[in-house]
Amino acid sequence: MKWIKYITRFFTGIIVLVTVLMLFSFFKRDTKEWTENITVAPNTEISVNLMSSQRGYFGGHGLGWGDGGQKSAIEFEYDGVSYEDDMPFTPITIKYYNTNFYIVYFDRETDFDKIKFKFYKSTEKGKFKEIKASEFPKQIAVQNRWFSDQEKENKTNQLQLDRIRGSLTAKVWYQLEKGIEYYEMPSYIPLEFLESYREKYIK
Repeated sequence: MKWIKYITRFFTGIIVLVTVLMLFSFFKRDTKEWTENITVAPNTEISVNLMSSQRGYFGGHGLGWGDGGQKSAIEFEYDGVSYEDDMPFTPITIKYYNTNFYIVYFDRETDFDKIKFKFYKSTEKGKFKEIKASEFPKQIAVQNRWFSDQEKENKTNQLQLDRIRGSLTAKVWYQLEKGIEYYEMPSYIPLEFLESYREKYIK
């Protein structure tokens, strides 16, 4: 019967259309490139070029497709050396300490149910290698980019500790001192711990 043929063609067309759109979303990427001036050490500010890219998202909330496939990159120059890294994570701390650059990444891409911090140190050739949390200098573990509105008020070392108990800075401190991963932490870090950490390490 003709109506069966029409219905079959209709649903075949829908399937083809959805398949084409999904393939398009897989290859189409939303990419942003920008530059930030970041204070990496006392009286030392550098211009950092950043790139963030992910697959495009199509459709509405709960019914869309695409997204993911995160890619990121940073690059900058300092003292005649070009530095670059392309980890697919969000850098929240970029600091210079004892002739090396250090980065703290916020990794939501590897496993969203087990979000972690990842710690990197520069090499002589301007690349970055992953290091253990225990190797990251506790003195420089203060977030200096990707702030929430509340954290923007606490960029300096004069941190209002009672207001940043749920911040990424507080949780980096907790991991460096306690060895506990981000996904295992309480939502708010105890104020007594933050006071102790700042007294010991943050000048």
